[in-house]
Formats: sequence, C-alpha cells, structure tokens
Amino acid sequence: KPGSLWIFEKALMLWLLFNVLYHLPLKGVFWGNETVFKVTQNSHGIIQNFYYGLCYNRTWDDWVFGVHIVGIIWALVGWRSMVAKGLVYLTGYMLYYSAYFTFNSGFILCLLWTFFLIPMNTNSRRSSSHIVNNLVLVACVAQFILVYLIAGITKWTGIDWLEGSGLYYSLHLEHYSPDWVRNMFLGSSGILMILSYFALIYQTAFPFLIWVRKIKIPLLVAGCLFHLGIAIMLNLWDFGLAMIVGYTLFLEERWVARFLRILPKILLGKKVAESVA
Repeated sequence: KPGSLWIFEKALMLWLLFNVLYHLPLKGVFWGNETVFKVTQNSHGIIQNFYYGLCYNRTWDDWVFGVHIVGIIWALVGWRSMVAKGLVYLTGYMLYYSAYFTFNSGFILCLLWTFFLIPMNTNSRRSSSHIVNNLVLVACVAQFILVYLIAGITKWTGIDWLEGSGLYYSLHLEHYSPDWVRNMFLGSSGILMILSYFALIYQTAFPFLIWVRKIKIPLLVAGCLFHLGIAIMLNLWDFGLAMIVGYTLFLEERWVARFLRILPKILLGKKVAESVA
C-alpha cells in the first residue's frame, strides 16, 4: 500500500512538527537551564543516559530541538528520509524523557511509529523494499490495534466504564476539561452514559470490525468523530489527532489513489506516482 503508507508518513511528520512548534514558546521552561524538570543525579547505563541526556546537560536543548525540527522537515521532503526519521526518533525520545510529565501517550505513540518507519522506502522498486514496507505496515497497524485492545480490556475490567460513568468522572478533572465543557455536560448524565458506552464498545470492537470492508468507512468516520470529541471534552488534542493519523493506515489504496492523483507527481516520488496512476 505505497499510497497509504506515503500519506501515513506525511501525516505523522506533520503531527510531530505541530507538536514541537506548539511547545516552542515554552522550550526554556521544559528543556532549558531554568527547566522545571531539573534532575541532579545521572541514571545508570549508556542508553538511559542518552535518552535522559537533556536532564543532565541542559545546554544541549537548542541543538536537540533544532535537529528534531530539521529531521521532521527533511522527512517530509522525502530525500533519503531513513536518516531523517532516525534523527527524529532519537531526538524525539530525548525531548520526551527529559520532560515526560508534559506529554501524554500521543507523543510516545507517534515516536514508536517513527521508529517503525525508519527502514520504509515507498519510492524503491526493489522487491526487498516491498517486503520491508509490508512489515512496516504490519508493525504500525499492530501498534494501533494494541492501543484499542488494551484500552478496551482495561475499561471492561473496571467499574466506572461498565456503569457508564467513565466520562462523567473524567470531566471532573479540571486541568483537562474546559469550563464550558463541564458546564454543558456534567448536568447531562444520560448523554455522558451513552458516550461512555460508545467509547467502551467502539474501542473493543474496532480491532475486529475494521477488516470488514462494507463498514470500514462508517467505522473510520465514527472514530474520527469519537477522537475529536474526546479532544474537545478532555483537551487531549495531541492524542486525539495522533489516533486520527493512525486511521490512514486502514485506508483502501483505491481511495488514496483518487486523492494523490490531484497532487503534483514531484511531491509523490516515482514509485508512489506510478502506483496511483
């Protein structure tokens, strides 16, 4: 699915670019010498010290931040992007681990996808690249499915979601929900119960129903509305948009081809342009 993978890669890099630019005004607070996340003692091990490097060497933050942005733009351009995606992955984890209280799982999910995408090359004509691309697709889809499976299983083993009160209690977290959302929904227990059961059933059923072609479109549309709703109600825009980015993995290649034919071929690369011609 070269077209679908191409769209997924570009959408993922745009999410990462939006994320890093969103935090740019607060870079000094999270990663600079005056950070609120100061650490005085180094961790043990080479890998730990590399990932947590910004915790102990705050003068590196400008370099790591800059390389992260350059890597994302480089990957969007698509020229020898394997190196670019490797840089995005490494610098992204350094930014994440040195200020992980700032982020939710949306950032870590996108970094995992970036790692899977490192060996992918949708413009190569070699059969080995075709095999690698298929393995990358399987890995990214499996990661997405795991998010829903674990979320669904966790909800089924609890009490709040089975009683339909999961969203009701979530909205009481003032640092997540905007005031206008709480004022609108906290007095509507029936609507919150319906939405809670929808979240429970949708996340549980998605890993099995997404393979049924006849209902794939309404399932993806419902999922986009679901995550946009969660983003608005709980102010989790980064995670909600990250999951919508993941939906591009399930697009049929014929749907993607109609869209990609509109774009200039120079943006797509030879292999992708040929696949959608």
